[in-house]
Amino acid sequence: MGFYLRKSFRAGPVRFNLSKSGFGVSVGVTGARLGLSSSGRAYAHGGRGGLYYRKSLGGGGSRGGRRGGAQAGRASSVRSAPLELTEETGATYGAPHSPADADASQPARVRRSPPTYGWLALGAAVAGLLLPRPFPALVAAGVLSALVVLAVGRRMRRAAGDAYGRLLDAQVSAAAPIADEARSAIDAARRDRWLTPGDARYFEERAYLTLLEAATANAYDDPSLERVGEMERLLDLEPAFLHRARLDSYTRAHVEAVSDHDLTEAEEKALERARAAFGLTDEELADELILLDRLRELRAIRDGDLPVVDAATKLSRREVCHMESEGRILQKRLLRSFSRGGQRYKVRGFVIDKEGTLVVTSKRVALVHRGVTSIRNSRILDVEVDHDRQLLTLIRDGVATPTYLTTPDALRAGAIVAALAEDQ
Repeated sequence: MGFYLRKSFRAGPVRFNLSKSGFGVSVGVTGARLGLSSSGRAYAHGGRGGLYYRKSLGGGGSRGGRRGGAQAGRASSVRSAPLELTEETGATYGAPHSPADADASQPARVRRSPPTYGWLALGAAVAGLLLPRPFPALVAAGVLSALVVLAVGRRMRRAAGDAYGRLLDAQVSAAAPIADEARSAIDAARRDRWLTPGDARYFEERAYLTLLEAATANAYDDPSLERVGEMERLLDLEPAFLHRARLDSYTRAHVEAVSDHDLTEAEEKALERARAAFGLTDEELADELILLDRLRELRAIRDGDLPVVDAATKLSRREVCHMESEGRILQKRLLRSFSRGGQRYKVRGFVIDKEGTLVVTSKRVALVHRGVTSIRNSRILDVEVDHDRQLLTLIRDGVATPTYLTTPDALRAGAIVAALAEDQ
């Protein structure tokens, strides 16, 4: 979103950002930059839509002394620096977990080959050793004839299946509707006496799943959905398979759309087209629709449509409350350190500093406990959200140490704070 910028100037595709907390360079991707903090620590930062990720690239700069000595000392300290581990202390609220769908995946159908005939040949060899003459020769001749007949039948079945599969694959890859000549060829291939029901079902399901995959990649546009419907009418597929395949296709598109916690209007319309075309009900998509409503609300917040709530916390007349929830201010501390295998380790984790009511208003972010801890929106440069731990990290102008907050709905809080900070 870029609300962390205070002063900036552009040189071609590169943007230079200046603020009290340091210097940054944004290249190519919205929300991504390399920067130097106020303490001299280099970092890489990226994200969009209220979700930001920040990673340090090295140690802090030297406050004095010669540059060469500082660089040499920093290089040696990096080599001997202990590895830092993070431990979950239970101070954060943690993300809510929904029960997994045990039947979410359907095993792909496999084209099974007919059994081999090695046992038949082995039986003929044993008979040749045990039976008196002339029975061994007669048994061998009979077994050889049977093997030839079985091999020819197997090849004919394999050829019929492959021919049927090629016809279907040609229609899947073609952009035009299925012509009458192609329909006649497919019907003739389906009536081939050498085509087994298992092979026919395998190639038909494979063709249908390939079309569904293409429709998902094309955001369920009208031509893709027409091709899917045409293939459904052409093939004699089981209703249970059709419904499972449609549901799996929609679930895949849904996961791809919501995995970045940012639902665009184009993604939302594509999912609506899929639900309508596949006949999926609201009952079987209840969890997905709830998440879509939530992401739609976050998109509206990022666009400036902030919610207004009646706060139980006493505020000034000039403040408008946009969110009120339980919350905590956390401190990141060293929990313990140890050495193992010649390597030193430091274990850090979050501990509760203050706990109370988190209030986000038009002027500030405040935690009301025995007192009040406030951060003015105009001082907030970056908003970073860790959805897994419901952790909200506020990067403030002129302050080297971030402020860590946790609240049961950190994603919504982050979107509101990001929108408010951007307007300052």
